[in-house]
Amino acid sequence: MTLKFTDLNPLGRAIIITVAALTFAVAAVSFATSYGALYAYARDTDLYSERLTRLWPLLLDGAFIVAQLAAILAGILRGNRAFPILTMLLTGALTVWFNLQHAGADPGRRLAAALPPVLMMLAFEIDVQIVRWVMRALGRPVGPLAPPPHQACSSGPSRAPSTAATDWTGTPRPLASPTAGRRPPTDRSRLATAFRKTHRTDKPAWRPGTAPARPG
Repeated sequence: MTLKFTDLNPLGRAIIITVAALTFAVAAVSFATSYGALYAYARDTDLYSERLTRLWPLLLDGAFIVAQLAAILAGILRGNRAFPILTMLLTGALTVWFNLQHAGADPGRRLAAALPPVLMMLAFEIDVQIVRWVMRALGRPVGPLAPPPHQACSSGPSRAPSTAATDWTGTPRPLASPTAGRRPPTDRSRLATAFRKTHRTDKPAWRPGTAPARPG
């Protein structure tokens, strides 16, 4: 049975909404602080123009989100998740490393600079898990798709081919009889067939040199 979100327990709905909202807020604040650190690092290096310097932090955070969604899609479509997961690890590690470079050598500053990107990744992962939990509770889990019908038939037990024919609407219709299309036998053909059987079984054939058999 498929449920709706309103069919869930009211307390459960309130908890789901609260946790999702707080997790989204943590992700937004973490993204803003991480973006600020990456922007300051790119500005201090004077590597790009001012416009490109503002866009450069989005490469790492945007690539991480795209890789996370691609990993979820690969799990649903039974694809290979190695490349999306590798992209997630690479972009996450680079984001943390650039934040640490901006913080300098002070341990406290480095710890404070490393928290935003880590919390952003964890918050995004928690949001994904909340979606999965809710969909599973509603009877529509976000999991691998079922294999196509032809694959399911090939892996299952073999079945004998059906002898029932169907018309263009899919309605079964009886198969044609082997004698279909032949003319029904007439009285003359029935008499000829009966005479041949009687002549062969009841009346023995006459051979030369022998007297014909007399009726009893």
